[in-house]
Amino acid sequence: MPSTSTLPEFVASSKLSSVTCVSFPAPDTECTWHDEARYAAPAELAMCLRWGLARVLRVSGGNAVRGLLSWDMYVEWSEAELGK
Repeated sequence: MPSTSTLPEFVASSKLSSVTCVSFPAPDTECTWHDEARYAAPAELAMCLRWGLARVLRVSGGNAVRGLLSWDMYVEWSEAELGK
C-alpha cells in the first residue's frame, strides 16, 4: 500500500532537512575565481570571456537582443578595418 505522507513530512524526515544554505555568493567565491584565473591557460580564459560576452543583452527597438553591436555596425566596422 502506498504511503500517504505529504511532501513536507517527507522532506522533514529525509536527509534533505539537514542540508543548510550558504549565502550567495559564497564568501570565498572571489578568491576561488582569482585562483582559477591565475592557473588557467590563455585558451580557457578566452573561452570564459567569449561565453560572458555572448550573454550581454542590449535594448534595440524595445527588444532585448544579444551582443554588444548590431550586425550592421559590425559589418561597417569590419569593412573600415579592411580599408574598403
